[in-house]
Amino acid sequence: MTTTTSLNQPTYQWFRNNILIAGATAANYTATQDGIYKVIATEPGNGCDITAEASVTLVYPTNFVLTIN
Repeated sequence: MTTTTSLNQPTYQWFRNNILIAGATAANYTATQDGIYKVIATEPGNGCDITAEASVTLVYPTNFVLTIN
């Protein structure tokens, strides 16, 4: 997921199901689990926050076979 904003030098914090994702502070985040993801972008100095949410469902292939010889 990628964020875009008109904020000046924003900081980011990502959440999954309203739980903080440790270390997820970039404008981009790669989801590896199902859930509702939220990002809060804040403009330093003025406290302006913008919040956006997206629901992500990951679907893995069925009948997948992996063989190691």
